[in-house]
Amino acid sequence: MESDGTGSDGLGGLGEVSGVWGSLAHAISGNYHHPCNAPVTIRASRLGLPGQQPFSGVVVDAGSFIGLEGLLGEARFARYLNRYGGDRVLALRLYTWNLAASSALWGPINVIEVAVRNAIHGRLIERTGRGDWWNDAHVHLCRSEEAAIDSAIATLVRRGTSAPTSDQVVAATSFGLWVGLTGAGIARDRRYDYETTLWQPRLQHAFPHRGERRRKLIHAKLDRIRVLRNRIAHHEPIYRSPLGSLHRDMLEIGGMIHPDARGYIETYARASEVIDGMKEAVTLGAVRVLSRVRSVVR
Repeated sequence: MESDGTGSDGLGGLGEVSGVWGSLAHAISGNYHHPCNAPVTIRASRLGLPGQQPFSGVVVDAGSFIGLEGLLGEARFARYLNRYGGDRVLALRLYTWNLAASSALWGPINVIEVAVRNAIHGRLIERTGRGDWWNDAHVHLCRSEEAAIDSAIATLVRRGTSAPTSDQVVAATSFGLWVGLTGAGIARDRRYDYETTLWQPRLQHAFPHRGERRRKLIHAKLDRIRVLRNRIAHHEPIYRSPLGSLHRDMLEIGGMIHPDARGYIETYARASEVIDGMKEAVTLGAVRVLSRVRSVVR
């Protein structure tokens, strides 16, 4: 099972950006000049989440930051260079767009991961009457799901929580556990066929607005989201992934759980805008960055 990594939720890249990306994303209420003195113009502004300060949209040509290449490492940067026949400017622009897309998708992934986890957890509590449903004699888990729970408990104990509560265990589990619980298990096995032992009696109710969609389809969409989530968490390229389709999967899954989950993502995330801007970002260097308005100290 792939590890799930961690990261700031930022809700679709609307939050404060840090690290190398932060150095590219400083915005001010006027024109900004990066070290090469090429002007960066503020194109738009929008509000962030409730309670947050306003954000400004900035256009940055990352192709000018040639020194960044050495910081990324030859092997990592080669995946961007190879796409454009060694053109370093285009590669840097693609790398920057990849960061923007990763940031914009991280928020929707955050919402989906937490909503799916809590929805499934709630249905299993209903079935067993206990928070640690994995210890119930009538719940039979396959080896991969058992290992995921054991790993979460071991991590908590290693960090000093000698007797973790069920809520602590659930919070420490990987997204892969919850995706796995929507899988087939061991088909036609009396104890481990998840379709008949988990999905039909309980887990289908975690997705009350699923309509006629079946477990197999829901699992496939969740697993695609899981793979993308892990690539983003491990700072891998995602530009080859079908991001538009994956974003639609997130909206669809969110809507199956509750219409407000889909509405929240659609309202506050900007994934579609960033995904659709890939061509402009690479050919013109127009990567729109949303960052908290601040002064730039040089």
